[in-house]
Amino acid sequence: MVFKLFYYLYIEKPKNPDNFMKTASVISFNVTALLSIALMAFTSCAPQIELTSSWTNKQAEVKSTPKIMVMVLGSNLSNRQWIEKDIVTELGKLGHQAIGSLDDSRQQ
Repeated sequence: MVFKLFYYLYIEKPKNPDNFMKTASVISFNVTALLSIALMAFTSCAPQIELTSSWTNKQAEVKSTPKIMVMVLGSNLSNRQWIEKDIVTELGKLGHQAIGSLDDSRQQ
């Protein structure tokens, strides 16, 4: 298919440009389809991953997180502080202890 396109481009000059473009697009589509099928064939031959075993600690106790740190990323410092305080307030209403990353009253 690629050779056919090469032949049309360099050896046989197209007499009708509209017909040439249709032929070139069909060849291009065929090459794309062939490469897609080849890619699927290669990836489908990969071995499947299987989970053979797992381990869990049955005596482990779930620890509660004492505080949640809220961090907002952005270039405007005042907007970051305002949004952090808003999120900390909303988390407090839900019963969580939260602090903002820019909060000055952090306990060391």
